[in-house]
Amino acid sequence: MYKLFTILILGAVAAAFAYRSYKTTRWAGSCGYLQLEYELTFLDSGGNPIEGVELRVADQRGNEFFCFPVTDYLPGHRPKSDKDGVIRFHHVSTGVEWDNYGCLLFWHIPVQTTSSPDYVCRFLLGGKEVHRVRYRELPDWDWPGKHWEDVPKVKRKWEWSAIIPNEIKYKAGDTPEAYYSRLRLFFHNDGQELPTREVQVACRNAMWLSEFMRDTEDIEFPIIRRTITVPLPDDRR
Repeated sequence: MYKLFTILILGAVAAAFAYRSYKTTRWAGSCGYLQLEYELTFLDSGGNPIEGVELRVADQRGNEFFCFPVTDYLPGHRPKSDKDGVIRFHHVSTGVEWDNYGCLLFWHIPVQTTSSPDYVCRFLLGGKEVHRVRYRELPDWDWPGKHWEDVPKVKRKWEWSAIIPNEIKYKAGDTPEAYYSRLRLFFHNDGQELPTREVQVACRNAMWLSEFMRDTEDIEFPIIRRTITVPLPDDRR
């Protein structure tokens, strides 16, 4: 009985300290994806290029996400591998793209209370998935110890007026509420439930693009190159 009483007292004290720590040592972190060009080469088991591998970007529910995190993944324009098996896509950074929040239990143990968005890159050939990777798990730097100014880059001409879908653009007579409602519909949220983390982050960055984009500009991208070997049914003959 004495041991049980001691355990209860210690548990109550620990809970009180944890609660006090949570209330007084919250933290916030600014996050965002790096501005990059991805160049992926798809080969079969014999080393031959695979043409026609198509990118599809979605959330964990299977909802398709245009413009974010792949900026040039658009309605009517889904990047596809060419005759050399090469597929290219980009992320144009908007700086701080989302914030994560948390607290320190006992002032030392970090506990994250919000999650980063989780998008999935699926690669389809003839409608069948041949490869998939979470966007956040794509490699994002090939130059250890080097800074942005020191790495090789490619410059692309970005025509925002042709790239940004009409649903994301401000329209005459838009109120902030009407505009945000249209964005939520575009990113698979009908307003009847709280938007997912993926919807929230995509909306925030779509609003930034709509407000600050210019008609045309040259944008620099460090290039991440990878080769992906895909065993196709014909390879097993």
